[in-house]
Amino acid sequence: MNKKTEHDAVLEQALLSWQKKHDDYSFNIVKNKMGGMLKQVASKYYGSNLPKSIINSKLDNLLLKALNTWDKQKGAFSTHLYNTTQKMYRFVNAHQNVAFIPEHQTLQLGAFINTKHYLADKLGREPSLKEIAEELKIDLAEAERLNKVIVVENNIGDKEDYSWFHSKLEDPVVQVIYTSIPDDLKPIFEEMTGLNGNTPTSNVTEISKRTKIPYFQVRSRIKKLMKIMEQHYAKYSRAYSTT
Repeated sequence: MNKKTEHDAVLEQALLSWQKKHDDYSFNIVKNKMGGMLKQVASKYYGSNLPKSIINSKLDNLLLKALNTWDKQKGAFSTHLYNTTQKMYRFVNAHQNVAFIPEHQTLQLGAFINTKHYLADKLGREPSLKEIAEELKIDLAEAERLNKVIVVENNIGDKEDYSWFHSKLEDPVVQVIYTSIPDDLKPIFEEMTGLNGNTPTSNVTEISKRTKIPYFQVRSRIKKLMKIMEQHYAKYSRAYSTT
């Protein structure tokens, strides 16, 4: 059996095994066989201001998504994985634009969001930025600046990045993360994955509204949750290195 044929045979067997078991071993074999493509994609984004660990973690996320959505009847897995990894550009672009929002601004953003909700309930309509500025006793220019930050912030990791959890809740990675996270992060995780039956979302304002958790606390908890998710995905890499 020549090298190329052996590679294809091992990959095909791993893909079949993953579809039946969703096990770490199959995942790591697929990751190994598709390693060249994944490294090539990752190298395009190592120059961004995102840590390499975040980029690699996101690629593991996309590999899992590709595994869970691949239909053999529609084409080769390599093609499907390549198409799936094209979402990296949107992910990196969105995150690097907001990655360095100063922490002290979270209180300002929270006050802005809470005031906007308060006025909406009081007025029965969406309040104008001028009305929000008057309620907060800030300049209109400052209200406009905060609103722009929130618009960008709300686009971090929209449901396209996480909705694959919703249809694959039996996957080991989802169950392991959910059972291991602190209780205060579980409502956030449930909203991001749809575990609670709602439409999955990573919109900070929407999660705050659904859970009644203040905006700045939602933002902080999402950061903590993402670190935990990164650690669990890293386990795949460590397991792979020993196989």
